[in-house]
Amino acid sequence: RDFLLESTIWTEVKFGHVGAYLEDGFASPLVSQIDQELRAKLPRVIGDLELESAWAYMYDGSLGGISTHADDAQVQINFWITPTEANLGFDNNSFPSGGLVIYGVGPPKEWRADKYNNVYGQQDIDDVLGSVDYWNVTVPYIQNRAILFDSTYFHRTDGMRFKKGYKNRRINVTFLYGKRKNLDPRASVRDRADVAAAASHWHSLDEARKINQDREHFYTVGEQMLDNDGWAMLRAMDV
Repeated sequence: RDFLLESTIWTEVKFGHVGAYLEDGFASPLVSQIDQELRAKLPRVIGDLELESAWAYMYDGSLGGISTHADDAQVQINFWITPTEANLGFDNNSFPSGGLVIYGVGPPKEWRADKYNNVYGQQDIDDVLGSVDYWNVTVPYIQNRAILFDSTYFHRTDGMRFKKGYKNRRINVTFLYGKRKNLDPRASVRDRADVAAAASHWHSLDEARKINQDREHFYTVGEQMLDNDGWAMLRAMDV
């Protein structure tokens, strides 16, 4: 955490977060040590798979996270390093969990990365999610929690509300092992959620859709000056 908070390796700026990648400064003895320790602890899962990519994302904490996508990998691990106390959703159930939503289905085998990992391809992804009634497992945010899962599945950042302040910004680290072309996709699962869980899920999904609409607006604008609609959106999000 100290390494990331004190580094100047955050070279990619996106809507609501900045990113640090292996090729731009994230590669370090510390990252290598984590990779080696993961292999030692999880030999049956990671085995001889190459570490194809790794990154860290630091989020504003109120503008949402990564939209629904799948990654070009066979297995992946995400872990969170910001103190749990910074997550307003930890003690207050009226806020989203700030964690990770993993859906019970992945992209069709014929899809390429530019379709299953594309902020502009959400409608096609949404159609696939509908085939399993949006069945999902939502993992709440807790510091030092790691989520290891098969890269078959679509996933997204859950909605988030974190305290203001640089040290309170949500940081996640991701390691991707292997390539999707070598993946033996898992079968999809069907929705077994009860009514209460389904209602909670749809509230979260609606929020994610609204955030994604905002994100598409800012991606379209790019590095140009914000227009009046853009400033109004930022004010409404309490930035």
